Amino acid sequence: KITCSAAASSRKSIITENEALSEAEKLPEAENDNTHHIECIEKKLKAAETKIWVIQRKYNNLLKMKQRLRKQKQKVLNDLARERLKGLISEKKLLSDLPRKERVVVKMMLKRAKVKNMKGMRYSSEFLLDSILLKIKSPKGYRHCAKHNLLPLPSVRSLQRLLRGVKCTYGLNMRALDAIKTAFAEISENNRIGVIIFDEIKLRETIDFNQTTYKFDGFVDLGEFTPTSQKQQLADHALVFMFVPFKFNWVQPIAVFASRGCTTGGILAKIILEVILQLENYTARVIGFTCDGATSNKKAWQELGISGNLRVFKNSFTHPLDANRKVFAFGDQVHEFKCIRNNLEKKEICQYKGQLVKYKFFEDLYNVDVGN
Repeated sequence: KITCSAAASSRKSIITENEALSEAEKLPEAENDNTHHIECIEKKLKAAETKIWVIQRKYNNLLKMKQRLRKQKQKVLNDLARERLKGLISEKKLLSDLPRKERVVVKMMLKRAKVKNMKGMRYSSEFLLDSILLKIKSPKGYRHCAKHNLLPLPSVRSLQRLLRGVKCTYGLNMRALDAIKTAFAEISENNRIGVIIFDEIKLRETIDFNQTTYKFDGFVDLGEFTPTSQKQQLADHALVFMFVPFKFNWVQPIAVFASRGCTTGGILAKIILEVILQLENYTARVIGFTCDGATSNKKAWQELGISGNLRVFKNSFTHPLDANRKVFAFGDQVHEFKCIRNNLEKKEICQYKGQLVKYKFFEDLYNVDVGN
């Protein structure tokens, strides 16, 4: 085909116009699509806003519920605290009405009820001492009470472990003094009165290695009163002190010392004073001491100003802590009668105020008494 340039140009313009017309026809369709898309977005926004409002309302309701629950919780806790306080007060009142020993046992029972694991159980020192005494007096009874849960007793292994941990040394036993102080905690002064009893016993000379202190035991030990010349000598006597209260039926060993031979009177007098002072510091009231008539004991009496001479008779000395009180010395009369009996039995005859006293007289009296 042969066309002129004018025709070709006309043809191009016609084609351009047709394309423009077609584009113009398509434009409303595009605008309609955009409008629909915008409407969809607006609907989604409204839906989202509605959800946000619902969530916000739920959140506010939850906050109010949280505050209400907190108030209810605090009220319940306050009620529980009041009930617990009432229970503690009533429990304390009930415990106060019980005797002291029963009160200790009940406290241990309540404490054991709160413990989930028995390995975490902690016992009071007084209860442990009573448990040890119970085991010593009746091992079978102790095992029976522990096995059937009659008492909140520690196991035998625990007691053995505790006993291994207790330091056994010469001198004053501070644990025993603490026990006396605890026993006298609620006791009037008049009921804390007692005396000291001391005596010496014969020991076998030996050396033992103490695995707890990693030291050798068996040497003379009189505390700060140990003579320098005897520190490296083996002990063959033990000097034991006990405290005996008048109003109670128990005694408490409080001190033991190791000596070579009988303790001299001068050292013994100093130890007696130290024991009295320590007992007084632990709330006990000492009015005297009792011992037998051994030579060293009589020498200690002389050191303290005690005299049995009828011309200068004196059976007491001023209390070291209170000038208005006295400490009396009591001889062991039963021991004196025993010594007289043994001497008369051994000698068979003795003289008293110019008269002969024969052991046969007592034999005849005994036979007459048995016959009647």
